[in-house]
Amino acid sequence: MKKNDRYSEEYKEQLKIIYEENKENIHYMARCGTLRRKAEALELLNILGIEP
Repeated sequence: MKKNDRYSEEYKEQLKIIYEENKENIHYMARCGTLRRKAEALELLNILGIEP
C-alpha cells in the first residue's frame, strides 16, 4: 500500500482545488515559510504527488 492510498479520492480532489487556487503561495511556503508552514505545504504537495 502506497502512502497516498490512505487518502480518499474526494479528499485529494479537494486538495487539488486548493492547490490550483493557491499554487504560488504553496510553493513559496514550501521554500521560504516558517517550519510549520513549510511542513504543511510539503505535506499537501506530497499527498498530491507534486514536486516542491
